[in-house]
Amino acid sequence: MNKYISLKLDLIIWISGLGLELIPVLDLPKVSGFKPFTENVDVLLPNGKKVKYSAQFLLKHINVGNRMGQWKIVILLPRINKKDIPAGSEIIVTETIASRLMLIREE
Repeated sequence: MNKYISLKLDLIIWISGLGLELIPVLDLPKVSGFKPFTENVDVLLPNGKKVKYSAQFLLKHINVGNRMGQWKIVILLPRINKKDIPAGSEIIVTETIASRLMLIREE
């Protein structure tokens, strides 16, 4: 049976000609070695509807407001408009994706 993990979003940025960048509330792992990858994810909308998207998981240096710049894992949904992913949405990832994001560590 597959396990799923919900990632709450800290910020949603629409970039014209590129798509949506979703920045989850997620600390960067202390271990190095993150490699960008593409996987399908479900987005759980505030109304309870689930929508499947192809997502690119990237590492990016982000400056937000008064916060000092920091490296974050960013989820890019190419060619998606901001109206398609409203505030309060969550990204649902499989246990396999969570492992690649280093959210799950083998004991």
